[in-house]
Parts: sequence; structure tokens; C-alpha cells
Amino acid sequence: SQIIFSHSLIRDGAYSSMLRSSAREIHRKAAEFYENHDYGLWAEHLDKGKDPRATFAYLKAAEFTQNIRHLVQAQSFVERGLELESKNGPAFDLHCINGELLEALGNMDDAVLAYEAALKLAEDDEQRCRALIGIVRGKRYAKQADAALALIERAEEMATHLSNPRLLAQIHAHRGNIFFPRGQVDACHREQLKSLEFAQTAGSVELEAEALSGLGDAE
Repeated sequence: SQIIFSHSLIRDGAYSSMLRSSAREIHRKAAEFYENHDYGLWAEHLDKGKDPRATFAYLKAAEFTQNIRHLVQAQSFVERGLELESKNGPAFDLHCINGELLEALGNMDDAVLAYEAALKLAEDDEQRCRALIGIVRGKRYAKQADAALALIERAEEMATHLSNPRLLAQIHAHRGNIFFPRGQVDACHREQLKSLEFAQTAGSVELEAEALSGLGDAE
């Protein structure tokens, strides 16, 4: 009777279904263990366990590996996160971090495409401004200064409306960096001074350092 029962399970597909269900549960248990120990394994086990949190976990894994400069691995996490992307997932942030990684790897054309994809998904002016700043960076390095300056104007209007000093520090720094190679040294100096003021208001030592670097160029 056991043999007949087993054959009926196989014939009905229930046996393989039962194995898949058990495997998913095992992966979810493993994900619980790795959540605070290894973001990459956390994401991968959630993925294999068909858990909807996998997309967010891949974003966290990408952010962590980006911070420790494992850029290729970070990009693989982003790519898988985007493959799994759902309507309620962090698609905007995944595209933005993808743009940052592509920039760091020297692929500026694809970085611009990533930021443009993020811009299409932006839900508010802060997100739109972040995406525009990314596009500006890509176009500046691609020597499309006029297009970059036009986008900076749009971004500045949004950041001013938001009273967001962090975004404004980035905007003025980028404008100054466009002016400098054009020989507009005084304009570069003014923009970097504004960038420094906003960076200090935002309390960002990273942005402050970038503004000081730009001031050094102008001097």
C-alpha cells in the first residue's frame, strides 16, 4: 500500500511539490540565521525560499559590499534584485546604486541609463533630484557639459524647494566642477563655496571634503 501511495504521489506531482515546499522552508530558516551575519547569504536564501523580502535583502547586500569596495559582487546583487523586482520593491534605490557602481567601474554610459531608469520610477522630488544628480555626473564625465548644466537647474529648483542641504551641496559642487575645465575659475570658486556651506549645514564630512577639493582647484 505504501508503494501504491508513493506512486500516486509521483503521478499527481504532490511528491515533488512537497520537496519544494520543504526546501523553501529550509532556506527561510537559513535566512533567519544569516540576516545579521551575512547580507549576501541572507538575500540568497530568501531568494531560494521564494520570500518576497529577497529584493530588499539584495539591496542591503549591495550597499554593504559597495561600502567595502567589492564592486563586482555588489553589482551582481543589484542585478538579481532587479530581476526579482516587484511593484512594492525598492526598484528606485536598486537603479541608483547600480548607477553608482557603474560609475565606479568606469562605465559612464550605462551609469546614465541606470539613473534615467531611476528617474522614471521616482515618486517624489527628492528621488527625482537624486536621479538627476546621478545623470549630471555621468554627462559631466562624458563631456556633455551643456546638457549637465540644464539638468542641474532642474535639480537645484527641486532641492531648494525641499530645503535639502545635502542635495544642494552636491548640485553646487557639480556645477563648479563643470565651470572649472571651461576656465570659469571665479564661477567655480563661488559654486564650491556654496557647496561647502551646504555640506557643513548637512553635517556631511564627505561632501565638505569634496567642496574643499573643488576650492583647491579654483585656488
